[in-house]
Amino acid sequence: MAKQLIEELQRKNGNGSQIKGQIILLEEQLSGFTAIETSTGDALVKNRLEDIKSNELKVIKKRRRNKELELEKREIFVKLNAAHAKLSALSDMTLNKTIGKISELRQANGDLANKVNILQKSRFDMVEEPVYQRWLNVCLKAEIKEYQTSSRKTSEKGSSEGFRPEN
Repeated sequence: MAKQLIEELQRKNGNGSQIKGQIILLEEQLSGFTAIETSTGDALVKNRLEDIKSNELKVIKKRRRNKELELEKREIFVKLNAAHAKLSALSDMTLNKTIGKISELRQANGDLANKVNILQKSRFDMVEEPVYQRWLNVCLKAEIKEYQTSSRKTSEKGSSEGFRPEN
């Protein structure tokens, strides 16, 4: 019986060694799975961290670009206001110049109208005198002709009365 007990203990001991080997093997597999899981998890975490860093970098770049655009917008707004001010000043200046020019042109037009009237009167006077002289000349010629005609008639009457036989 002792032999049986020894054999049974040896069998149990062999079974225990075998079980111990299986336990060690299972522990190794478990640690391998844990390592794989850890390395896979680490890779995922690492990828996510890289994605997060990349996105953060993109956000920073977008914010910087946004600030640049805001500055450009301010500069353009300042330039636009300056252009409006210049345009307003030029418009006022142009309006004042135009009004001044209109006044000058009206004055010049009035002066020229007066000169035209004076020249027309002068020309009328210049034309009036020769017309009057022609009229006077025609009248004098008509009177001379009439006088000559009447003096001929008178001299013809006088000559014809002188040659008439008296009855």
